[in-house]
Amino acid sequence: MLSFLLTAILMFVFWFSLSGQTIPLLLILGVISSLLVAYWSHDLLIGKMEKGPDIGRIFRMIKYIHG
Repeated sequence: MLSFLLTAILMFVFWFSLSGQTIPLLLILGVISSLLVAYWSHDLLIGKMEKGPDIGRIFRMIKYIHG
């Protein structure tokens, strides 16, 4: 739920910054389109929250960086 809300807010801020429209109808349409895009893509932008650091992932990253 948190990733959905963050994605929706980011999408609306992005839409508003590009359009700059303050007409109420267009603001409502911007909110609706931001909610739809957030519903479809919230896992892509934010991802799932993990409970803690994955030690195996850290070691794999160090191995990847050092060759």
